[in-house]
Amino acid sequence: MQADCTCHKKEREMTISRFTFDDIDAFLKTCAGEGLTCDRWECEFLLQAFPQGCFVYKDDGQPVAFVTSIAYGSNGWLGNLIVISDWRGRGIGKILTEYAIESLRSAGVQSVWLAATEAGKRIYQRFGFVEVDTINQWMGFGQSGKLCDMPGMDISQMISVDLACWGYRRDSLIANIAGHGTVIAGPDAFLIAQQWNYGYFQLGPWVGKNFEIIEELFKTALIRIGPSNPIFSYVPFRNVSAAMLLTAQGFKIMGSSTLMCLGDAAYNPRNIFGLASLGLG
Repeated sequence: MQADCTCHKKEREMTISRFTFDDIDAFLKTCAGEGLTCDRWECEFLLQAFPQGCFVYKDDGQPVAFVTSIAYGSNGWLGNLIVISDWRGRGIGKILTEYAIESLRSAGVQSVWLAATEAGKRIYQRFGFVEVDTINQWMGFGQSGKLCDMPGMDISQMISVDLACWGYRRDSLIANIAGHGTVIAGPDAFLIAQQWNYGYFQLGPWVGKNFEIIEELFKTALIRIGPSNPIFSYVPFRNVSAAMLLTAQGFKIMGSSTLMCLGDAAYNPRNIFGLASLGLG
């Protein structure tokens, strides 16, 4: 007599949960595997500043997709939407985007900003995001030369200058980056040089209204970083002065993304020479 045998196939458990500090290593590994750039400090800052807007999608406990967001008053940024290549085309990016937008709306955000890849644009357009500008990634190298004295600037002054250029307050962001980067400042303008892994430096945030001062900050940053050290910056295409300045120092465009907005797209890039990052604005 043959015994009856019932086999139960275990169903895979798909979950969406808050992105926590325990997920950072998996996120950075995913970024590296997909050829994307992000640093640990950005994850830690986002999880401290706006933890309710950062999510991870897991398959049987293994992270396969992430998204982050942050609110700056009535404006917010959505970033770091990354889905492992084998999991794309299943609507996961759309679901995570919905979660992030809802978190921003719940925090009172009226305008949501992001920098989209070409592949990601179609996802965001379905939510009503519109194209506002192109963000170019410029790359070049440090230089040798004689340093000139710059007057410096305290955090409160930097926040005021940033507010005048962006139109909304980003207090926690400016304070955080100033704490781990090198601040180079002049009258009504500042630049923060951030050191990344593998010897790379990023210029940004980088804002100001006086082009001569902006140019002086840039040249000072190049000398402080030193010759042969690679440098990059995320720069609005519509800031023509920035393009002229970078080109004159031998910088070249190595990539680009599309700046998009959901809501009131009040935007004047004339005084924005470099973003803090693509996920933070």
